[in-house]
This record gives sequence, C-alpha cells and structure tokens, in this order.
Amino acid sequence: VMKKKEIKKTKLKPRKKAEIMSGQFGVLFERMDHKFDLMSEGFSVLDKKFDDLNKKVDDNHKETNDNFKTLFKFRNETNDNFKVNFEYLSKIDDELQLIKIEVADLKIIFKGKAELKRVIQMERQIVVMQEQIDKLMMV
Repeated sequence: VMKKKEIKKTKLKPRKKAEIMSGQFGVLFERMDHKFDLMSEGFSVLDKKFDDLNKKVDDNHKETNDNFKTLFKFRNETNDNFKVNFEYLSKIDDELQLIKIEVADLKIIFKGKAELKRVIQMERQIVVMQEQIDKLMMV
C-alpha cells in the first residue's frame, strides 16, 4: 500500500508573523508618506497660485482706485472751470443788459437824427452777442 504523502503545514511562528506584518506596515507607511509628500507639493503650488492671484487682485484694486482718484480730480477741475466760465459769461450778460438799456435811451434821444442809424446798428450787434452768450450758457 502506498502511503499518501503527507503535506506538512508550516505554521509561522509568532515572531515571523510579526516581522511580516511589520514589513507590510512599513511598506504601507512608506506609500502613505509618499502620498503626503505629493499632497504637500500640490498644496505648495496652490498656495503660490493663491498668492499670485491675491497680488493681481491687489494691483488691480490699486489701479482702479488710482483711476477713480484721477476721474474725481478731473470732475472737480471741470466743475471749477464751468463755474468760472459761467460767472464770466454772467458778468458779460449783465453788462449787455445795461448796454441794451443805454441803447434804448439813445434811440429816444436821437429820434429823427442821423446818429439813430448807428444806434440801431449797435443794437443789432448786441442782439447777436446776446444770442451767442445764451447759447454758451446753455451748453
């Protein structure tokens, strides 16, 4: 009778099991450590991108503020110029009103005399000047 060959089961000794598990954990920790390094690099890149973006936003904000300051300065200067021009034109208009009254008086004084033509011609010029000043004051 042939004897069946007996397969010997090798049982690992406790120490051997611990060494294998320790080795597996070592590999696992190495892989995790590597993954953490990769994540850390990724965060560093993201951090730099955020810094760059913050700088761009800050620069843009500063440029926009400078542009607004320039616009406000221009607006104020323009307003001041309009005020000066309006005051100047108002004074001219006041003088024209006085001249009109004077011309009306001269027309009465020179009625029927040769100088009346000159007074009427001056009156027409005053009307044209008045129309020009009115247009300027409307703009």
